[in-house]
Amino acid sequence: MGTNDVIVNQWLSDEARFADLFNGFLFSGEQIIRPEELEPCDSRSQILLPDAVSKGKSAKSARSA
Repeated sequence: MGTNDVIVNQWLSDEARFADLFNGFLFSGEQIIRPEELEPCDSRSQILLPDAVSKGKSAKSARSA
C-alpha cells in the first residue's frame, strides 16, 4: 500500500468523516449514514469488476476500520 493510501485510510478511519463524505457523495448531503452506527470491517476486500475483454478482473478495495 502506498503512502497516499495510508493517509487516505487514516483520514477515513474517523467515522464522522467517513459518514459525511459518503452522505455528501451518495445521498446529496442527507444524513443517511450515521457515524455512531458504523462498524469496523476488514480493511481489505476484493471485488470482481466485469470488463469487455474477459469475464471479469480482480480489483482490491481498502477501507480503514
